[in-house]
Amino acid sequence: QTSSNDYVKLKEIHIPKGITLRIKFSVAATVSVGTAYAQIYRNGVAVGTERAASFGDGYKEFSEDISGWNPGDFVQIYAKKSLAAISNVKNFRIYGVPFYVPEVTVD
Repeated sequence: QTSSNDYVKLKEIHIPKGITLRIKFSVAATVSVGTAYAQIYRNGVAVGTERAASFGDGYKEFSEDISGWNPGDFVQIYAKKSLAAISNVKNFRIYGVPFYVPEVTVD
């Protein structure tokens, strides 16, 4: 969560393969005045759509398919708030082909 009026990084996940990802997360605003915002970033640059939830909405879940990921990139979730709200983000999940393929040795 954050009480910042400017976007701050809440979490990041390293991507070892270049693939298209489906990214999901939920955002909610606590405190009775204001809005919570969250957005997907790649290596510190916004690539997702800015999502918002107002107080009273509860947690709103969002899903987005984003392509162009390269090996070594970081999928990041940033958040901010307006007015007196606090921005809460949970269930930050990424979906795609398996990230790690186990190496199998046959004798």
